[in-house]
Amino acid sequence: MATPSYDCSKAQGQVEERICEDTRLQELDNKLHYAYRSALAMTTAESRWYLRAYQRGWIKGRNACWKSSDLNQCIEANYRTRISELEVQGQLVKPDQEVRYLCGEQSLQVAFYNDTELSLAVIQGLSTSTEPVYAFIDPSASGAKYQGQNLVFWTKADEALLSQYGQQDQQCRVQSLE
Repeated sequence: MATPSYDCSKAQGQVEERICEDTRLQELDNKLHYAYRSALAMTTAESRWYLRAYQRGWIKGRNACWKSSDLNQCIEANYRTRISELEVQGQLVKPDQEVRYLCGEQSLQVAFYNDTELSLAVIQGLSTSTEPVYAFIDPSASGAKYQGQNLVFWTKADEALLSQYGQQDQQCRVQSLE
């Protein structure tokens, strides 16, 4: 029988209790635990505090799922998103493709991952962020649409559209494949 990465006798709150009751959520919890440990091992000593703080914040966000109308769906979505981020950070997966785009004056490096828990694009070089931005695939009728915090990156052939909150949309063209 599966068990989560924590002691269920010490579960606190509705979310942790639900995870202890649901085998699928326990499997996701264990997968996250493994990905988190891998990411910690790949992180520099100076950056570990950031990863740990982010993980604590993620746990608080996951635990806020008690407010959701569909508790299991909320918990699972939170796990799948975080596992994907950690799989990239822990180098458990390699990018399927790396592409350089020119979007106005910005040169973006975009790594596309399809072997993560959820397919995603990691975007670097945005003028609005010094850190890489994780954008997750979102179903679309044409091309591939990725949504991240305050942005949408929509690719089709060798073009893309970059939409960022509070900014004018930018047309992008492939500069090079790496």
